[in-house]
Amino acid sequence: MKKYLQISCSIILIMITISLNAQNIYIPDANFKNALIARGVDLNSDGEIQESEALEIDTLKIKRNNIENLTGIESFLNLN
Repeated sequence: MKKYLQISCSIILIMITISLNAQNIYIPDANFKNALIARGVDLNSDGEIQESEALEIDTLKIKRNNIENLTGIESFLNLN
């Protein structure tokens, strides 16, 4: 029974840790995502843009770069 409780507690801790990790923003346009990364939005250099990273940005200057879809821009809540 003690071993069962230890395993259960471990599983719960893993689930909590996963849920607390940053959520990646869905950015389907590769050109848009690459432009964001080139502008330094990817603060932890993992090749993804997390919600927490988007919230750090208040200005964003991106030239055309063949961007066709701005899906994901809605997560940049602090843009002026």
